[in-house]
Amino acid sequence: MLLIFRYRSLIVQVWQFLNYGISLDWNAEVGRSNRSYPIYIIYFLFRLINMDRIAIIGSAGSGKSTLAIQIAKLVDIPLFHLDRLFWKPGWVETPKPEFSLIVEEVASKPRWIIDGNYSRTIDIRLKAADMIIFLDFSKFLCLFTAIKRSFQNRNKDRPDITEECKEKFDMEFYKWIWNFPKRSRQKIISALSKLEDHKKIYVFKHPKELKKWIEEFPNLI
Repeated sequence: MLLIFRYRSLIVQVWQFLNYGISLDWNAEVGRSNRSYPIYIIYFLFRLINMDRIAIIGSAGSGKSTLAIQIAKLVDIPLFHLDRLFWKPGWVETPKPEFSLIVEEVASKPRWIIDGNYSRTIDIRLKAADMIIFLDFSKFLCLFTAIKRSFQNRNKDRPDITEECKEKFDMEFYKWIWNFPKRSRQKIISALSKLEDHKKIYVFKHPKELKKWIEEFPNLI
């Protein structure tokens, strides 16, 4: 019943096509007098397994926001950066209960790309996602990337974070990155293992693997 509700609009399209021969965007020539049922069934199945909710997780400095922007440029899916949802201008935190409600609201939308960790809400996003991408890069690489970013964007706003949250050199933040594998990695691996049977999950250990995959991404979604 949940599956029927989620894809109700597509099921209506199928019913209309089979009964009235209504043309669809993918084939404007299709009509009642020339129904290509096998082709339409393939199209229907493709839409059925389409990935409309994409969660991107991983340590700070792994490139989650960069990847999210790349994917958003390839597909017509709304993009939400968790940093923009959590931080208010001037690096003021959103109260945790309020933030959880915000994430729940976003995750309930039919289509989205969400990048970020925030362990308090990760279960909400993983449960709702169709596709999960885990950037499981080494802490050395993530730390190097974060420090490099701090110098390159120092005292500047970033597109993936709230305005008036200037990039800064933050030792506590770097310690957080260094401890991420010990603190959070195993919890993420464990959570993903419970979802692998009914979610499309990608785990990348190195940027080269990710680069090759993103080049093929339009064929995967």
